[in-house]
Amino acid sequence: MSQMSRQKHLEGDFAPRSPLPSLSDPNRHLKTLTGLRAVAAAWVVLFHASLLFEVWVPVFAKLHSVTAMGFLGVDLFFALSGFVLCHRYLEILGPRLDRRSIQDFLLLRIARLYPVHLFVLVVFACYVGLMVVLSQGTAGNEFSGTYFGQNVILVHGWFNQPLAWNSPAWSVSLEWLAYLFFPILALVLFRIDKSARTMFWGPLLGIAFYIPLVLHIAHARSFPVATFPSDVPNSGIVSLNLVRLVAAFGGGCVAFVLARQCQRRSLGPIKPVFVTTIWFITLAIIVAFGRSGFTEQDSRTWLLSPVLVLLVAVTGLGGTFFGWLERPMMIRLGLSSYSLYMTHWFVFSVFGVVPGLTIGPTLARELNISEQGMLARILFCVAAVAMCYIVAYLCWRFIEEPSRRGLRRRFASSRGELPVEERVDASAPVTQS
Repeated sequence: MSQMSRQKHLEGDFAPRSPLPSLSDPNRHLKTLTGLRAVAAAWVVLFHASLLFEVWVPVFAKLHSVTAMGFLGVDLFFALSGFVLCHRYLEILGPRLDRRSIQDFLLLRIARLYPVHLFVLVVFACYVGLMVVLSQGTAGNEFSGTYFGQNVILVHGWFNQPLAWNSPAWSVSLEWLAYLFFPILALVLFRIDKSARTMFWGPLLGIAFYIPLVLHIAHARSFPVATFPSDVPNSGIVSLNLVRLVAAFGGGCVAFVLARQCQRRSLGPIKPVFVTTIWFITLAIIVAFGRSGFTEQDSRTWLLSPVLVLLVAVTGLGGTFFGWLERPMMIRLGLSSYSLYMTHWFVFSVFGVVPGLTIGPTLARELNISEQGMLARILFCVAAVAMCYIVAYLCWRFIEEPSRRGLRRRFASSRGELPVEERVDASAPVTQS
């Protein structure tokens, strides 16, 4: 490919452009949503970082109203996943249950999730083993063989199981559960999308997805929040995490159908003022909830779930306001966001940021950070977060991308363009396999 054509290709795929990307083209890369993935991952990382950073660096406490709600970044990921999967696969899986199409879909999803999950799990196992040897102690209950086996087969988040090993991976287990049911959901969504009454049946289905969460909010049916094995166990089989998945993922799917209907009905581009208002109102609500001390244990927190789904839908429609999400750096961060999400807990474990994880020496303990001056503590905090991004890039570059591409070539029966949500970074042309 010539230098000129290569540059044109890159500009076509990654340069900020068009106010309204077509949601009817499954091969169109929704760059704004890739950038939003970077925001969601950073939100989760800052949430976990703030657990101890606020103790060491008081200035971090001023950001508590935002970082304290970072667990909602997972719900944002769920909504993004539902929206993007419908964009890519609704026309493929929706018409009928085709064995070959479903097989390709699930194999590609495994290729997307499993290599990084297994890699980090093995690294964690080696780290725990080394720390046990060095400290001549024993690992906690969260590192038991039973929990390890559940993590390997990605079922550890399906029920009210304790958080164990690479704790953030509970959402990956639930993502896999959502993928297993997505072909059936696609059948329903496809028919709603083709119906003359889409704007009636779509919201009705969205409401159905939110019924369990509404029951939880209203205290009509309480679902337990997942805890670590060392914490007081919660009763019940269905955890709140599963209810969050049903609401946010299902809501994201419905949001795609409704957003595409808005485009098809030529309602015109969303006014930048309207988009900006939605974003700032969303941020204001999140800050207000954070300042009020809302946590995962407070059922009212989950009133924010549909707000996040709305945010995904508006962002997916695109517009001039979202140029910052389409910048090459945001695209790169978005593409490596899964690796960031999966590796940051391990990095924080090594640094000693994760509270209660004392299976051996940590950098914070060895350097006696709590007794150091303010400058040293600030540098330590910045180094921990920076290392998360460095490790995430290396994991994406050498584990996630090569594994995904290799598994795709091996398993996929069709030879089409790479899925738009799995494009390579902006430094190289998009290839075909």
